[in-house]
Amino acid sequence: LADSLATPTIVPPPEEEFRAGLGRLVPFIDNLRARIRKKMLVIIDEFDDLSPSFYLGERGRQFVKALRSLSEVGLTFMFVGSERMQSIYGRHSADLNKWVNSSLDSIEGQADCEALITRPVLHKIEYDHEAVKDIVQYCQGNPFYMHLICGKIFQRCAQERRTFVARGDFQYVHRRLVHDLGPTNFSHFWEDVPELDAKKKQLLVADNCLFLACVARLGSGEYETLEDLVQTQMELGIEAPARLSQHTFKDVENGLLHRRVISRRGSSDTDRTEVKLPIFRDWLLKNGETELMQQRELRLREAIRRDRIDQRTTSLVTETRIFPIEEDELLSVSDKLVYLGRQKDVAEIRRWLRQFDDDSRIEVAFLLLKRLVGSGFFGEGDCVNGLTKMEAALHARRQDVGGGAWRIVRRRLDDLYIGFVDSDTKSGATTARELAKRMSPGKCGSVDGVLRWLQGHDDGIVVVADDFAGTGKTLVKGLRKLWSQDEQLFAKIAQEGRILCCLQTVFPEAIRYVRRYFPDVVVLPMTTFDEKVMAFAPDSGIFEYDEDRVFAEEVLLQIGRQLAPQNPLGFGNMAALVSFHNTVPNNTLPVFWCAGVVNGQEWKPLLPRGTFGT
Repeated sequence: LADSLATPTIVPPPEEEFRAGLGRLVPFIDNLRARIRKKMLVIIDEFDDLSPSFYLGERGRQFVKALRSLSEVGLTFMFVGSERMQSIYGRHSADLNKWVNSSLDSIEGQADCEALITRPVLHKIEYDHEAVKDIVQYCQGNPFYMHLICGKIFQRCAQERRTFVARGDFQYVHRRLVHDLGPTNFSHFWEDVPELDAKKKQLLVADNCLFLACVARLGSGEYETLEDLVQTQMELGIEAPARLSQHTFKDVENGLLHRRVISRRGSSDTDRTEVKLPIFRDWLLKNGETELMQQRELRLREAIRRDRIDQRTTSLVTETRIFPIEEDELLSVSDKLVYLGRQKDVAEIRRWLRQFDDDSRIEVAFLLLKRLVGSGFFGEGDCVNGLTKMEAALHARRQDVGGGAWRIVRRRLDDLYIGFVDSDTKSGATTARELAKRMSPGKCGSVDGVLRWLQGHDDGIVVVADDFAGTGKTLVKGLRKLWSQDEQLFAKIAQEGRILCCLQTVFPEAIRYVRRYFPDVVVLPMTTFDEKVMAFAPDSGIFEYDEDRVFAEEVLLQIGRQLAPQNPLGFGNMAALVSFHNTVPNNTLPVFWCAGVVNGQEWKPLLPRGTFGT
């Protein structure tokens, strides 16, 4: 296939020629299949989580027609998604006459489940057979949860340097998981509803959340009659107008039964109904009431917001016709921008850009936004990967420092202190706590507590964790605070390589700044940014001509002086183009995250900033 693609007779059309359609791909696939004489398969995961424009409205209709055209010239598609896949098919059944639905949420064969657990580590790790059976039963053959539990068991064995997994290891890990796992690991149980309309979907999800919160409130993970759940609403503090009727509860129950989230022990309607998956049931009883009531409130707010957007549709269509940025380009940015758990839609991006007034300034702002999304945006998955890299780097570092191995006390790495240098409410502290959940250190907290901890840990390693360093000033300030407790002691420990700064993301100048004042402190960056995410750096490649770059800097400086007078281009005037999925560093241009008044008009940021260090 690689040789075929390399021939001059088959040249893929350039990306810019595709625009919003796939028509240009049809002749290319036709020629390619004729040359290689092989069947081709394209797998698209989470298809129903793509932008709704791919399967709704006229654009969705054209997209599906293009898929059919591609299938007719020899390209087979496999779409992986949730319960909404059947609804998508129902909407486009006339065009998707070759569609086949297959449902898979568990591995049915006991032997296959056991093989999934033991075969990947054969001759490396030995499982007690009863432990394997317990894992399969607890997860009911669900490969995601089996993988999750086995990963935690593997970490436990690696920390204790042993290769045998006993039944007690599973029991320990599954008790810990109830506390460690967040709602994202189970959200599909209440979020996967077969509804394409955005507002209706949010309302159905809110009903699912309330239903499951009532089940959790009962304290056993099961119920006998729907009347039990109807009465439980009052205990949850639901006001009378917002309570669900028994008829609505019945509809929700039918949906959850159909999706096998809950199940009846017998065939009669009077039999008890329980949460089917044991691992979800345990999490629900421990965390469900609090987490699901919060999720319900968010969904109801989103439904209200969607309703308001629907009411403004006519005016937005009028605005689109005279907007200088084409909707296809706005869509390409919107699809990748998920902030605070919600995708930024085209209308929001357009409203933010309109604040720049004239077309030239709007085009400048869009170029900067496009670069931020393309090169400087860290989604939730990126942050999780960063934590994984941190953990691996620290385990590797331990082998080169001091005794070369962790000291395990009560299943904790007793000689590891994970600390943060800023306040307890900022993202550095959150990163430290997330890393601590993974590594189980002897202690996790502010660097203020390091000196006392070191008194009983002669070979201890101190890790300062943070998710971002722009100028490095916050890190240096925190390290100075640490040194002030006992300068001689900390200088000695640093020389021995036992003080580390572990950073998810960092600019090179922050590393240089730390090393200037603390040359013996080891800096471990997971991702290092370059000039591509510095808005006005000459080599950033954002602007084709130098005069355009100068013009853009003047525009952003003028607005920035009104939003953030002390740092009009962001903290340290870095003019960074960096954002995380839940907050924005203050080194980033203020137009993205800072609210205020510009030229007498209220300025609404696209990415309102939470608490974040520098």
